[in-house]
Amino acid sequence: MVLCLKAWKSRSLPGLSFIMFKEIKHNKKTVSIIIRNSFSSNHTNFFTNKSSEFQLGIIVKNKDDIVPKHFHNKRLSKIKSTSEVLIIRSGEVIISIYNPKCTKLISKTILKKGDIIFLNNCGHKLKFLKKTKMIEIKQGPYLGLKDKQVKQN
Repeated sequence: MVLCLKAWKSRSLPGLSFIMFKEIKHNKKTVSIIIRNSFSSNHTNFFTNKSSEFQLGIIVKNKDDIVPKHFHNKRLSKIKSTSEVLIIRSGEVIISIYNPKCTKLISKTILKKGDIIFLNNCGHKLKFLKKTKMIEIKQGPYLGLKDKQVKQN
């Protein structure tokens, strides 16, 4: 379920604190990445592969660094599934991660203030332990109930 440290080291991500995040896999594919509030890095690193439909990384810049004025070219992209990022602003929530059809529990963890989770082609369930505020980021457009299948239990 949790990617071992050796695999992260092989991805050449310098300056990372390995115990502050975990990658959750199903059938050898990343379905979730949890980045704890205590995570720290001294370098810019991406957690997702360059070929992923959704990119997640940490950007580290020094004082007076500049990212030049720019824009991103329009291009047609095919999105196979909706990915989400949840940023816990306050509160506490148990998140259960399932295989894509929600028939098998893969992982269960508690997220707290400042934690971030990336959800990629997986089923998931949230149970709130405290009043919680979170930011959700995902690809659009959102199609309401046409965009997801709700499973009981």
